[in-house]
Amino acid sequence: MRFEKVSRDEAVSTLAPTMGAEAEWYVDTILAGSVTWPVQVSPAVEEITGRPATTFADWAAQNASAFRGNSRSGNSRSRGPRSRERESRSGFATHVSSSGT
Repeated sequence: MRFEKVSRDEAVSTLAPTMGAEAEWYVDTILAGSVTWPVQVSPAVEEITGRPATTFADWAAQNASAFRGNSRSGNSRSRGPRSRERESRSGFATHVSSSGT
């Protein structure tokens, strides 16, 4: 990933198509605040879990099958009219069928 510094006006014009009138506020408050008060890297993950944090890219590669609908047990998930989504304890949406499949 590459970071590229742009002017305030360029940032507003880039964000405006999706954010509308809120783009100007976002650039002037949220983004400007991150320049004035940058986020400091925290050792909290390692302190809490006992192992170092991973990058988002590593996490995504390790969990890609969960987002493709592939289950680790090899069962395919069919989305029938009587199915619903629920959130598991891990935070992933899981498919639950009212027919028990």
